This record gives sequence, structure tokens and C-alpha cells, in this order.
Amino acid sequence: MATIGFAIYLCRDLIVSWYQVEDITRSYVEGFLVILACMLWMRTSLMTLVVGIMRSGGDVRFSLVVDSGSIWLLGVPLAALGAFVLHVPVVMVYLMATSEEILKFVVCVYRFFSKKWIHNLAQRVETDQFMPENSGSGG
Repeated sequence: MATIGFAIYLCRDLIVSWYQVEDITRSYVEGFLVILACMLWMRTSLMTLVVGIMRSGGDVRFSLVVDSGSIWLLGVPLAALGAFVLHVPVVMVYLMATSEEILKFVVCVYRFFSKKWIHNLAQRVETDQFMPENSGSGG
């Protein structure tokens, strides 16, 4: 994904040129694309870690907490702080909102290497449970 992010970064002017927009909109979109290009590898790594590895390993509760907690406890408050208190430009608000993924990435990588995400999802079942005493085989 770093390659795609680099391609987005290099082609940002070309991408914006496809649309007839005002100069201020063009600068905002270019800023958004730069942030997206830089964060793309982290976003895709998080998708693999949270959705692919941790959930499949049975660590669903952690996945829920880290996904929703990072957004609502860090991303949204930072975006609100930037927009309504600090009055920073919209590109900075976007950067502040996506910065929650940095903390989430660090937490998820630590969780991955700790191997706490691995849960036994198989349940031991007695074999007699599936073999009825009288199966009707005529004997």
C-alpha cells in the first residue's frame, strides 16, 4: 500500500485537474490527498490487524473497543477541537481526525506481538453426543 500511497502523492495534481473547481477547493483536495497518501499504509495495516487477524483470532471485544474507542475518544474530539476551538484550516482538521489511527496502530501492533489476541475458538465435544444409543440401524 505504500506504493499506492506514493502514486496518489505523485498524481495528486493530475487527480485534482480532472475536476473544475475553485483554487481554494483545489488546495484543500491536494492537502487531503497528501494526508491520505501518507496514512494509507497505516490504514490498510490496521484493517488487516483488526479485521483480519484479531477478529479471526477471537479477539472481537478488543477490536470493538479499539475501533470505536479511538474514533470517539480521540478522533472526533480532536476534530472538534481543531474546527471549533482552534479554528484551524479544514485540512488540519482532517489531519487531526485521522491522527487517531497512529495511536490505534501502536496499540494494535503491541497487541499483535503480545499474542493476547489468540483465543481457542474450538470447543471440545464428547463423541458420544453425536452417536445416539439407538440409531435405528436395526440391530
